[in-house]
Amino acid sequence: DASGQPTTLTISCGTSGDPTPTVTWFRSGEEVDSSFVLESGTLSIPNITEGESASRDGIPYYCTATNTLGTIRSKTVQVFYAFFDGIAAPSVSVSVNVTAGLDVALLCDIPSASPPPVIEWWDDNGLIPDVPDMDVRYVNGGRYLVIRELTAEQISRTYRCRVTNAFVHTTVNSNGS
Repeated sequence: DASGQPTTLTISCGTSGDPTPTVTWFRSGEEVDSSFVLESGTLSIPNITEGESASRDGIPYYCTATNTLGTIRSKTVQVFYAFFDGIAAPSVSVSVNVTAGLDVALLCDIPSASPPPVIEWWDDNGLIPDVPDMDVRYVNGGRYLVIRELTAEQISRTYRCRVTNAFVHTTVNSNGS
């Protein structure tokens, strides 16, 4: 869920039979509590949050349908939980006072996310490239923009970090004046 709010996981298990089969769901090979299985055989787990995103490979689910004639197992589906937690507004402005000639590190204060976010830094002149061993560089996956020996011209710029993952795009502003 892009908002970081709890969501409901719903997966259908298409079954039919005479007598009507009983559906059982499994997560990572372990039986899921039957209270999460609707009368239709659909799995419905409410309040999924970022803590559910335990595996980058997805979490395997499958169902079985059982009646007096036997049991049949579905194919396994890999469920990926995606989130981008903690952004209340699309843009925030922060002002800092700095002095020319000093080193400065601007923080892109981002929430946790899955899939992991990509961070880019922008200023009034456009995208700031991430080039190692330059006077302006990204540190810690882009969470920090480090500017060595800040110039007077760099002080007057507005700096923005752009944070994206497969589900969310947002920008946070940092005014250098």
